Formats: sequence, structure tokens, C-alpha cells
Amino acid sequence: TAAGAWEGDVVMEPFSTEAPSKLGMPSVLRAEETRPLLLWSHPEPVSGAGGAAMFQPPGPAHSPLHRALPTNNWWESLAMGSKDGPENFAASLPLHVDVADPQRRGLRVGVPAPKVGSVKNRFCQVVKCEEVEGEDAALPDDYAVIADFDPKDSVTLSTVSPVRRHTIGPKHSKLAVGLKWAAASNHSTLHGGSDSGLAVMHAPIVYGMPYATVEYFQDARPVVSAPSLLAASIVADGSTTAVECPLESASQAQEAEGGGLAMGAPFTVTGSLELPLATDSTWLVFVSKPLVFTCRQVHDKRLNASSTVLTAVPPNDEAGEQPGASQEAGGQLPSAVLRLALASNCTRGVGPACPANLRSSEAARASFLEARKELLTKHAGLYPSELATVRYAVQDQADSASLVFEWHPKPLRSASSGGSAEAAGLLLYALPHHLRSFASSASSGTGFEGPQVAGACEPSVRGVACPVVTGPSRASGTGQQGGSFVQFGSFAWVQKLSLPRNSFTVSKPVAKSRLAALHASLDADLGYSLASSPVYALAAGSTYVGGKMLAKLGRLALIAQELGRAKDANTLAMRLADSLAVWLDSSKALSPLLYDEAWGGAVACGCYFNHKNSSCYNEVSGTDCPGLYDLGQNFGQGWYQDHHYHFGYHIYAAAVVAKLAPKRLPELHPKVMLMIRDIANPSLADPYFPQWRHKDWFVGSSWASGIVKHSWGPDPHGRNQESISEAVNAYDALALYGMAAASALEMAGEVKAAAAARRVRDTGRVMFATELEAAFDYWQVCDGDCAADSPRTYPLEYSPRVVGQVWSSTAEMQTWFGSAPWKVYGIQLMPMTASSELLWRPGWVKQMLGTFSQSCEADPKDCVGQGWSTLSWGAAAVLGGQEGGDQCAQAWDHVAQLPSETYETDGGDGQSRTNALWWIASHCP
Repeated sequence: TAAGAWEGDVVMEPFSTEAPSKLGMPSVLRAEETRPLLLWSHPEPVSGAGGAAMFQPPGPAHSPLHRALPTNNWWESLAMGSKDGPENFAASLPLHVDVADPQRRGLRVGVPAPKVGSVKNRFCQVVKCEEVEGEDAALPDDYAVIADFDPKDSVTLSTVSPVRRHTIGPKHSKLAVGLKWAAASNHSTLHGGSDSGLAVMHAPIVYGMPYATVEYFQDARPVVSAPSLLAASIVADGSTTAVECPLESASQAQEAEGGGLAMGAPFTVTGSLELPLATDSTWLVFVSKPLVFTCRQVHDKRLNASSTVLTAVPPNDEAGEQPGASQEAGGQLPSAVLRLALASNCTRGVGPACPANLRSSEAARASFLEARKELLTKHAGLYPSELATVRYAVQDQADSASLVFEWHPKPLRSASSGGSAEAAGLLLYALPHHLRSFASSASSGTGFEGPQVAGACEPSVRGVACPVVTGPSRASGTGQQGGSFVQFGSFAWVQKLSLPRNSFTVSKPVAKSRLAALHASLDADLGYSLASSPVYALAAGSTYVGGKMLAKLGRLALIAQELGRAKDANTLAMRLADSLAVWLDSSKALSPLLYDEAWGGAVACGCYFNHKNSSCYNEVSGTDCPGLYDLGQNFGQGWYQDHHYHFGYHIYAAAVVAKLAPKRLPELHPKVMLMIRDIANPSLADPYFPQWRHKDWFVGSSWASGIVKHSWGPDPHGRNQESISEAVNAYDALALYGMAAASALEMAGEVKAAAAARRVRDTGRVMFATELEAAFDYWQVCDGDCAADSPRTYPLEYSPRVVGQVWSSTAEMQTWFGSAPWKVYGIQLMPMTASSELLWRPGWVKQMLGTFSQSCEADPKDCVGQGWSTLSWGAAAVLGGQEGGDQCAQAWDHVAQLPSETYETDGGDGQSRTNALWWIASHCP
């Protein structure tokens, strides 16, 4: 592989680096208010082995790009909004970090405690719920798991001098991002977000970090503050000597502003200080070198507000302080580093997050606090950086892969580099699926000793999170990615993955007793074509609905092939290739795909369709693309919402063409690859698209939400994904396309393109496997029969058997189009393809089917009339095939008797009667 974008990184081999414009995709520069904010620093270009720039910015000179920017990352909310608010946060698990302290700019830190409760009905944001039967303004009290942040129980790391608004550092990844604050010389520059000026504070925000870390530069004086009074005296370096921290009223503080505030006597911290707050939380602060602080407390009775502020005093030369920041190649060395960690949120047993076992026992609380202090002190000397990266290696023909997280840590104290800090190891938090894979890796014979659990685990919105220690061991992997062996080094996590076999067909043949009826259904569906709907035949409509219709046609072709009807399969596949070609060709589509120079991605222009003359009311061009300014167009695709859902269906259709009409593929392949690069580009060496746009490798699932509302501010609950099944479908499509395209392209003599297709296959397999596991962990709520695969993630008080939307800080039983159970279950089952055999676990189906079916039967107009019931009866067939009974016969009869127009509705437009009957016939005797 090429040299890294920065030292120590490995650039995975790209699928392609060809400019979209050379492949027939015109460029568009979107309106200024929808471009990246000035919060974005200019990314550094990827370098080749000799250090020279390999790629020029894909955008013009006025674009901020050196390479494409991420649009769906877990920390994206930190780069959104015209001003900082509480919604500008990142859930790094278990920490919540934001930039919204109302008193001072800096990094605010808290640790949310998950609870089961109620949230607002999101459907009510777009309709009047009082006018919709069965929809209330709020969900029931057991329909959400909430890990909201309490700003009253937080600590902020900042600096004495005023700073500008933070910027996003040039180095960021799927695991981490760096935030920078530059000094502000006057008030007029306080609100700017540009990257001018040297940073005085820098904070690496890294997944799994137990500590928040801030690096200070240019002798910036650290400030540690909390919106709470002290519950006891601050403890510096374990000393029993009380630290002075006088308490003033707000009026006294205001009177003192002109003549100096009342501060406690200066005290020196050489290693750490203990901050016990009245909120019942005890925090630890670790310092990189001796610092002198003063302390004061203020209470405002009128506002019922309090604060405790620790301020570093100016450096004292006599005490050995060295002013000025020393320089090293590539940047500055910090003049000081502070690390902040929560030791306990149940110090005295009175806090709202206090667990029952600690609340009732003083001895237990004291023991827990001491154990946490020991753990955090032991491992404070090493912190992960924003250089943390993730990559994977697929073992040829072995159905396995290694997912490698490299943390690239830094020592807290320079003298510790290579010494005791490394020996103590790097402390991070791991989620349940990490722990399962660590155990697998340790027993796999790779020589890699995985991270070890090092202390008490604690609840998070993603299940129980456990502190693990990673040592400086080395090992090497034998997997391949793009023909290059992959090695992983010190301070790495390695997840051993078993890769399911992606297939166009299910594991069982169609029941012989159903063959005649299935042939008859296929005969009736053979005439299906997008031509019956001009808005989609002309590629003027939604890429989502159009993609579902293409995939529907692809499913019919595959079923024809499976039934031995090769001629019909070829006819359908050729019709599919013709329809797909219109969507892929920007010169033919009425709503063409354009390359967005501002962010780096493929966006649909949008079309206000005139049904009278089959044209667009708007002039489709770079200056009149409603998809780039109308949030209602195309489900927000122009704002990077749901690209994997939309393009996943198109890629699935292309995979069918590659399999059944391989001679048509070479003409389509380069443009299919643009969709693939948009959602799954694995490499920093491809400057035109971000890495793995939606995928979050740490939690395993994806984030569907893009840059909607980015200049107005992000959603208060952070990032989200609704349909896990459509994400699974997207990555299944990648694997299937890569597999079929490699064969078709080799047959056509396109050796290089075939090799790239195999990389697509491998990428798809890894993305599919991790998304599937995330579905089991975070969307399917299952006890008993399937708990052995993935133990229950959410508290028992959460009663539904499914999650409709997973957010950064919540898990909710609802959808964007309502909270009726059939809607929530249905959106987690569609589409019905061969991969559904892996996703629809019988144990989970058995537990959820009763609620799903009852809810659907109670709404014959929408659930049955719009085709959603084919999913409930498809799920019933899974059980009927295993347990017998009359569920199979009932499922068959229901699907067979549905009116034909059902398969043209919102719920049925991606489904066909033949596909639904095929599923039942493949699972029922």
C-alpha cells in the first residue's frame, strides 16, 4: 500500500482514483449556505512514498477541499451549526463531549447514565399528530433508552485567554477527530471559525476514551471549571492538606471584578488532583507537568446556579517553568496537557445516576472510588490521538477477516515516552461486540494478545462498556486487502470477524408443491418495467424509490433464473440493464447525478416533475437543482441522507446485471463504481469521496444522517440510522456486485477492473458482517433463544422487541413516518432478499411476530393495503418452516390474494408478488 496520509497510517488501496468528471458525472458547486462551514480546517493532501502530493484538490480553487470531507461521521455534529449549542456534541462512549459551555469556550465533558423513558414523536415534526389516529405527541414511557447529558454534572477544560470558536483539525478518521481553538485578540474575532492563528488548545476526541484530553500551546493557562460547588476539599497529589477554595455569592463576585476576585491560596499539582463535586461526582485531573492553580467557588441564589473554577497561574521561572512551546518537525509540542476522567458518579450515594448497590453502602462506594482512582491513575500516562485509524484485512477463501483499530497514542509526559506509560498500557472502553471478538482473536493462534478487561464495567446507550488495557505488543496478520499484506503494530485492537457467504439465493430450494403457482405468478410479473412510471423510467424521481424498483426487477430476473427459465431471466436482466443505464448516465437522467465539489460526493439534482409532458418544471442544471436546497426532495439525498439505502438498491440491480447479463456490464461498470465509491470508498488515496461515508466501524453499524440542518445546527440527539435492514442490503449488494462483476470483467479481459471489483467484494463482505452483527446488538431486542449470539443490549424496562431509530444518545421505538409497531418492525425487515435469511433470526422473529402481525391486521388500509403485510407473513413463513402448523398456508394465501396495486404503493414498490411467494416457498414445505 501507499505511504500514509500522516506518519504511521496505512492507506488502503482505492477502488479507483479517477475523477468523476472523466466518467461523465458533471460537477456542481452548491449554494454557499450548504457548503462546509469555516469550522473545517484545510485537510492535508495524501502523500506518496516520497512525500510529494499525489492528488490535487478535486474542487476548484474556491473549494475548501484537498480531499472529500466526511458527511456522516459520529462526531459530525461538532462541525455543524452557525454557533455552539448543546447539540454540538459527540458521544465517544462512555463520555459525552461538547463545546457548549455558556461561560467559556472549551471542551465540556460528562458521562450520561442511560435510562428508559419517553421521547417526542418525530412524526409530529411533519404532521399534526392530533389529526392522525394512533399517533401521540410523545412515545410511551417504555419506548426509548435515553442517555441524555446533564450539563449540571459536567466539567469543562478551557483557558484563561479568550479563544475563537473551535475548528476541526486537518487529521480525522472514523475513530477520532481533533478540535482546535485559536487565540482571539479581540471580541470581533471570537465568533469566527476560520483556521487562522496558531492553536492554543487542541483536544483529540477518540472513540472509547475514558479521559478527555486537552493539549495547551503557547503557554496558554489551563482552566478547569464545573457548574457545581465542591462537596469536599480538593485533593492535590493525594495530600491531606486542604486546598483553599473560597465561596462567594454572585453579588460579591461582581463587586470584586474591578479589584480582583477572591481566590484561594495557590497550590501546586505535580501529578493529579481530585475534584469532589456537590453533584455526587468525583473527577480526576492529571497534568503533564507541575502546574500552580488557584480556586474559587461562586453561588447565585437568584438563579440557583453555582460554579467552581480552578485557574492556572502564570508560569514561575523560579519554579522551573519553561515558557514558550518547543518545536518539533511537523508541529508544536504542547506546553501542558490536562486529562480529565470521572472516578465516580456515586461518591456520597445521593446522585441521580447512583446504582442501587452503591447507593445503599458507604463501604461499597468507597471501595469503588478507590479502585477507579487506582485504575485511572495507573493508565493516565498514555492517551489516544486523532491519528487513530481503522482498516481491515480479508483472508482469501477463508471467510474471515481482521478489523484493526490502531490508536497511535501519545505519552502524557515526554519523559515517559517508551517508559512506564507504555508499560502500563493504553486504557479505552470496549463494547460487548468488541469483547466477544477479542476473545475470538486471542484463541485464533495469531499471536496477538488482545485487550484485557481492567475494571468495573458500566452501562452505556450501546450496552455495557468495559475498560480494557491494550499493551505495546506486536503481531502480524496474513490477510489481504488489494493484494498487500497487512500488519498491525503496537496499541492495536484486532476484531476477528467471521464473514457470512453473500448469495443471490437462499439456502433451501423452492418447495416442489409450490412450483406451479410460483411459475404462474412469475408469468404475471414478466411484464414489469419502470416504463409504466415515466417519472422513474426517465430517472426523474427519487433515487430511493427508483432504486427499489430496479432491485425489484432484479429479483424477478433472479427468480426466473432459479426456476430454470433462462430466456425469461435474460429478458428481464436486459430490461434491467437498459433502465439502470438511464439512472447512471447524467446526460440521460432527468434528475442527473452530479459531483458535489463542496463536500465530495454524488448527489441527485432533483426534478419537479411535469406529468403532462414528462419533463421537469425546474431547469435541471448546476444552478437549479432542488435536491441541493429543498430538504423535502429525494429524502434529503442531496444533503447526504441515506446514500447507502438509495445507492444500495442500484448496486444490487447492477449485481444482477453482472450475473445474468455480463456482456452488458463493461459499459455500466465505471459509473456503478461512482456509486460504490460514494458509500464505500476504503482509501484516503481516493480524494473524491470520503472513507466509508456512512460506516462506523467502532459500533459496527452506520449513520444515515448527513448534513441536513448543518448550518442551522444538528439534531439534539446527534446522529441516527433508522433501517438497519436497508443498510445490510446495501453492503450485501457491494459484496454481490464485487463477486459478479469480477467474473464478468475478467471474461471481458478487463483485468485491472476485475481486481478492483474483488476489492469491492471484500469491502462489502466486511461491511455486511459488521452491520449484520450490529443489527443483532442494537436493533433486534431478543431474549432467550437468540441471546447467546448477542446478549440483550438494552435494559429490561425497554419493552419492544425492536428499535426503530438508533441515535447517538438514544434508541427509540419509532420511525420518521410514525410509531405504529408495524411501521417500526417493517422498516427493519425490508427488502426481502437472500440476505434476509441471515438477518431474520428465528428466535427474534418468534418473539416479535405477534406484535407485528396484530398491529398490521389492525390497520388494513395502510399496513395491508400498502404491502407491509408481505413482510409480516414472510416472517411467519420463517417460523412455519421450522415449527409446522398452518402459518405457511396462511402466509401463501394472504400474499397470493393481495390486489396487484398493492405492489405499487409506498410499502410495496420494492416488492413483487412473485418475490414474496418465492420467499414463502423457499422456507415452507
